[in-house]
Amino acid sequence: MRSTPRLRLRHFTATPGATSHAAWVERPWPSIGALYRTTPHEPFAASAVSLLLGDIIVHRADFTAQRWVRDADLIAANDPGEMTVAMTLAGRAAGVMGDRPFRTGPGSVHFVDLSQPSRHDSSASRTILLSVTRTVAAESGIDVAALHGVVVRSAA
Repeated sequence: MRSTPRLRLRHFTATPGATSHAAWVERPWPSIGALYRTTPHEPFAASAVSLLLGDIIVHRADFTAQRWVRDADLIAANDPGEMTVAMTLAGRAAGVMGDRPFRTGPGSVHFVDLSQPSRHDSSASRTILLSVTRTVAAESGIDVAALHGVVVRSAA
């Protein structure tokens, strides 16, 4: 008999300041804070809600502007085995995922393979992230590595 996935909800809010950035960075997965080396471009503030449902994690996050870097050292130290689909509701980001330059904005969707490097700068933003294990994605026929950095723009 198949068991019902456990439903868990996590919430995090940080008000502007260096202490709040450190608290966010130190949170374990499913927080993305520990997965990136981030440098705030303005006083850091964040609000995030994560819904964990079996193999699927849904995040809704608001962040102030910052630089995000995921390099080989961070990947070796902390690879949650996930791919993420990020839907930008507000804000913009630009950088490189692997060797693919990318730009996002309101209405765009982009794909991230957390086993690959990336770096980007973002404005203050509101994003919904859907995360699933690379194994589940691959078993569903998704080529996670090939999608890293692909951006789909809204027709609107």
